Amino acid sequence: MKKTCLALVLVALLFTAGCATPQTERQPWQFDMTSGMGGLDGSPDLQEYSYKFSLVNIEKRDLENVCVLLKINSNFSGRILSQNGPISKKITVFKPNDFITLEGKIQIDTKDLTKKQITDMGQVIESCMITWTDNGKVYNTTKAFGSSSQK
Repeated sequence: MKKTCLALVLVALLFTAGCATPQTERQPWQFDMTSGMGGLDGSPDLQEYSYKFSLVNIEKRDLENVCVLLKINSNFSGRILSQNGPISKKITVFKPNDFITLEGKIQIDTKDLTKKQITDMGQVIESCMITWTDNGKVYNTTKAFGSSSQK
């Protein structure tokens, strides 16, 4: 009797665990983000952040009205001195295996900040927001980028 009850409890737990597992929709692309930051002309008061974001359509059909926006961390927005390169792009028709690339450099005023304080501020580009239309339905997603700080 104990074995039967135990078996029923295990089956019930497995069933409810399977029902409670969130299912995620497969995203229609793959993306890659590389970035780095270092002192500009050897100055500790001026940092240059470089980034390259690539997105590829992995579907076998067109995606429409694709909008990609890289979101800059608010901790850095008041310290940006210049920006060279786009942080957003819109594509009317995004064909299978096509790429979207956003690449550039951002100069940041880091005067009066230690290396640790800069690291603790988080990623300069903290996330990517993507909106697209697929078969007449509008989708959107946000991908947060992990912190580069090492603790």
